[in-house]
Amino acid sequence: MSLIQLFHPIGEYSQIALLQFYFQIIPIGNLLEVGVEPMLAELWACIKLSSKSSIDYNNVRNLKLGVIIQNIIDANYLRELLETKPHELKLSDWRNIAYHSSYQMIDDSTIRCTYGENNSQSIALKIDELKQYTIQIARTANILAVARMIFMFDNLEMIHNLKL
Repeated sequence: MSLIQLFHPIGEYSQIALLQFYFQIIPIGNLLEVGVEPMLAELWACIKLSSKSSIDYNNVRNLKLGVIIQNIIDANYLRELLETKPHELKLSDWRNIAYHSSYQMIDDSTIRCTYGENNSQSIALKIDELKQYTIQIARTANILAVARMIFMFDNLEMIHNLKL
């Protein structure tokens, strides 16, 4: 019995289809957890500072990704980047789908992913649809990384003077 079969009983459905999905969804989770989440925490701190709010960066760093994303959206920033299209799943939903293994095979080519509070919402995807979402998520990560680099470069002297 394979590791995937142990945690995701496949029954009559194609193990190859599940592996295709698995090897696409796990990198999405890793990208969002390791790459995007810290940048969004920094962005949320900058948004708070720009509105003259006091901020404890350690508290911001301890916020869950979903809370950070919702805060940014509620402040009317970047909804079009932080939610995928055509289904409006937040990046944090994709991270949770990947890391909490909240998906199951429906048939040989379709996976049902559950997300949200108590996995109360779901989306059915073909592997080609997942590829399109993967492209959107990677593009968003790249946009955020480039924006962060431009911001740091534009403010390098001020940051240097902070002597952190």
